[in-house]
Amino acid sequence: MGDLPDPPNLKTGIDSSYLEKIPRKGGPAITRSDLLVVNKTDLAPHVGADLAVMREDTETARAGRPFVFSDMQRREGLDEVIGFLAQMGGLERTA
Repeated sequence: MGDLPDPPNLKTGIDSSYLEKIPRKGGPAITRSDLLVVNKTDLAPHVGADLAVMREDTETARAGRPFVFSDMQRREGLDEVIGFLAQMGGLERTA
């Protein structure tokens, strides 16, 4: 099995209901995961989280590493996550 790629280090580090301060803290899930998924973006306005601030802080903390803002219940960002997993896992994606 030496030809198989290492599995991606996928972290769903935070959801937007934890407020926008989380990306700024820069823990391991934020800074070192192969893909950071910020989920439940639909809840942000209800808990006082500012997605623009979260995005800016995430861009800074990730330093060019990929991240996705998503709402999985409504399938927003799902294609990006699937595409990342397919690419990093060496899988062929079908329609």
